[in-house]
Amino acid sequence: MGAAICCRLLIAGWVVKRNPFASSWVLTTLMLVAVLGFGHWVHDSVGYVLTAALLGVGYGLNYSVINGLAANEAPQRLTAQALLLFSLAYFIGVFGFPFIAGKLIGQAGVQGMLVGIWVIAGVVWVVSGGRWLAWKFR
Repeated sequence: MGAAICCRLLIAGWVVKRNPFASSWVLTTLMLVAVLGFGHWVHDSVGYVLTAALLGVGYGLNYSVINGLAANEAPQRLTAQALLLFSLAYFIGVFGFPFIAGKLIGQAGVQGMLVGIWVIAGVVWVVSGGRWLAWKFR
């Protein structure tokens, strides 16, 4: 969490001035690498801290980028509603994930939960890359 907060405070202003689709894809890639790393690199506390920091950097900066995209892509008169729905989706994700992860661990074990998260992270990465390519070649 420290990495996410530090990145939002220190360099989010610089990141959000770049192409949001490319930035989101790069940051989603960092998140995907970190999520994959939790299953492969974490064998001690140092590996855990480094992988968690990588995830925090990707997530912390990507949050600012996609929040801006939600505001900018909404029709002018619906910007407030778009940001409200963005916050609601964030709230559901933050507080719903522990429930879902607990169910996955109970049914399939930690490895099953990791595989589920890898699949979700992969889908998010593909969607983010697809949006960037669609913007680039429009």
